[in-house]
Amino acid sequence: MNLIIDTSEHCSLRLALISRKATIFDIQITAHHTQSEKLLPLLEQQLGKQKLKLSDIKSITVENRGEGFTNLRIGVTTANALGFALGIPVIPIKGKALKNKGITVVKPEYSRPPHIT
Repeated sequence: MNLIIDTSEHCSLRLALISRKATIFDIQITAHHTQSEKLLPLLEQQLGKQKLKLSDIKSITVENRGEGFTNLRIGVTTANALGFALGIPVIPIKGKALKNKGITVVKPEYSRPPHIT
């Protein structure tokens, strides 16, 4: 099963789990600058509803291009951390993942420089 994570929008969060045969879940919620607080609890909730575990996930695809610096980084970092912890590949929606010493890492690609005040 492939987990899809998309936090590229400032005000939403999307998680989907796709098997070879069907979409297990595909949910988008409002998360106005709260992706970090909602991402993992939402994943846990959705897996629980389906009686699945993290170990059932075999790959992760993550949206790695967008405008929001922090929200994009949240999704990419979570995908990279889960991929490392579970020993599964992380695949960027755009571009290529970096490989170093057997570890695959997706790097966020911002459409403009960060605006940090």
